[in-house]
Amino acid sequence: MSKHIGWCVPFLLIIMTGCIPTYGVEDNAIIQTAGYDPGEENEIQGTVAIPKFIGGEEKSAIEEQYVTVSASSIKSVEDQVQNRISQPVSIGKLNVTLFNEELAEKDLGQFIDVLSRDPRLSRNMFLAVTKGNTKSIIEGGHKKGETISDQLTGLIQNNMNNDFPSTDMHDFLSSYFAFGKDSFLPYLKLEEDKIVLEEIALFDKSKMVATLSKNEMFVFRILKENFNQAMETLNFKEGTVVLENIGNRVQYRVDHRDALPSFTIQLDLKAVINEIRGIEHTVDKKLITEMESDFETYYQTKATEVISLFQEKGIDPLGLGQFYRSRTRNFKENEWDALYKNIPISVQVSVSINEFGITT
Repeated sequence: MSKHIGWCVPFLLIIMTGCIPTYGVEDNAIIQTAGYDPGEENEIQGTVAIPKFIGGEEKSAIEEQYVTVSASSIKSVEDQVQNRISQPVSIGKLNVTLFNEELAEKDLGQFIDVLSRDPRLSRNMFLAVTKGNTKSIIEGGHKKGETISDQLTGLIQNNMNNDFPSTDMHDFLSSYFAFGKDSFLPYLKLEEDKIVLEEIALFDKSKMVATLSKNEMFVFRILKENFNQAMETLNFKEGTVVLENIGNRVQYRVDHRDALPSFTIQLDLKAVINEIRGIEHTVDKKLITEMESDFETYYQTKATEVISLFQEKGIDPLGLGQFYRSRTRNFKENEWDALYKNIPISVQVSVSINEFGITT
């Protein structure tokens, strides 16, 4: 009897498997990009991009379908999109979600709550704030032969390989829900038909309260994390220098000896000079030493300005509050916000230039 049962089980599994409905890529409306803008009468306007595949998933998307709806909530947007699409809507491959700056400045709390609870969404998804309507970027920013999802994902990843700090939904939510740490997102805009990432949107909880410009990104990243990428063009004497980071190290220290604690941030930057332009000086040890001194002053000044902005706005994207709590006995969370704005934070910078390249 047991032999018959053992033979029947795999047979039944094969039959049951054959009864499960399967769907190809072409059978679903797969949303890869979504954007949210303010609508009329407190409604939300949602725009989604759905690629159209020919011959299955192995083929490239040759076109995209854009659907814009108005709804009272983020969940209702998905329902409204489904009402306008003949295929089942799928958001399991949503790669990028955009938020209009007006919504971000008002409050993204309801969006964050829904996104963080939806098990269908990948924590590797990118979030970003846009200057102007997300609808315009989704419909007007793609290139021929490339979906808007591919373009936005590539843009953000390329910037992360340079001067933009690590960012995805996991990073955002980790900072959002943590004590003593605030979130940030890429800040995108459409220039003619080109999408550019030139700023960082800074958040106080769920509200965007400030931005950092392109020339502050590198400083923010070396203050926040260790990495070995990015190039920056700096003024030096009568010309310019292209500085490449080949490895930086950032360390935080807190001093409890006084009634008011103080922080010291130590930045050690190892770099090479890729190019020197318009400088009528022989490149020798003396000139390199002078560059190191000038760049140490420059980065110390820029870092101090960025940290002053953080304290003025009452935001902590560096996570100093989290660091302070981990090194303080009898820490009281309810006292940190008032303390943070007045804590002395000094920055010490060491720049070491190992080699140099082209001189023009």
